[in-house]
Amino acid sequence: MKSILQRLFFVLAATAIVICVYSCKNDEDPIVTTANITITTPAEGAMIEQGAPVHVTGTITTEGELHGYEIYIRKKSDNSAVFTFDEHAHGKTLSFDEQWVNNVTTHTDMELEVIAILSHEGDVTVSKKLNFHCHP
Repeated sequence: MKSILQRLFFVLAATAIVICVYSCKNDEDPIVTTANITITTPAEGAMIEQGAPVHVTGTITTEGELHGYEIYIRKKSDNSAVFTFDEHAHGKTLSFDEQWVNNVTTHTDMELEVIAILSHEGDVTVSKKLNFHCHP
């Protein structure tokens, strides 16, 4: 009788271990480290007149989950930002459509940077840059 109880206990213990091992899995999707950023406007090398709007449009796509994006327009001379925007959004495709009005007082080379945020913590990113020129 004792032998049967020992065998039964062993079978139950082994079954419990197998169930625990196979049920303990990570349900979170792995973080994707690549994204495709398409900047539709402005065009690389565009010349923007004083008082004209700079439309920043495009899309970001990835196979995984995006966690938002950031947009920066900076003066290339000193890297100072004249426009910043951030959006916390989720999806495999995000579109952006923002605007800044050229208010510079001298001819200024500018850099647009769009940063895709691929992790919830914000530590995995992909960026794309382009250059344009603002007239006073």
